[in-house]
Amino acid sequence: MPEFPVIFHDDAILHSSRIRETYQYHEKVFMPILGSRYDDVMKVLKFISGQFAKTVSGDSSGYLISATYFNFVIDNSNGKIHGVTYPSVATNFHGANVALLPYFATKSLSLKVVAEVEISQTGPIDFLMDIPAVCQNLGIMNSDFKWLDIEYGPSGQAIMNPRR
Repeated sequence: MPEFPVIFHDDAILHSSRIRETYQYHEKVFMPILGSRYDDVMKVLKFISGQFAKTVSGDSSGYLISATYFNFVIDNSNGKIHGVTYPSVATNFHGANVALLPYFATKSLSLKVVAEVEISQTGPIDFLMDIPAVCQNLGIMNSDFKWLDIEYGPSGQAIMNPRR
């Protein structure tokens, strides 16, 4: 499924090698195509990327520019782009988010498994992740999860028991 990356925010380029590589690729592609308009186009792309790369609290009006840009990209892609990828601010730009049109999300995605994840900080940069429960039986229309609680045996093997 084709998507358009929003990878031009300076903090995203600084913190993520994946975004930096993607940015450098697009830079090489855009420069010869845009010629003298390159700097102006990059200013716009950096502004738009900044709108996707901000934390919004309170009312949803903080998302108006990014939503407008998403609609612009989709409307002007002649059906070739079905979504937009953008860096996750919550993961300091190391993760990614995807915005898809509802039709393509419904058509392309299917929920297969759900997990509970507990993350605790154990040191200045150390974290412990535990998965206390999983669900592979999601019920009719993914509406009746049958959870399995996970316990770990003495040798570390996972023992799954139906949740009561």
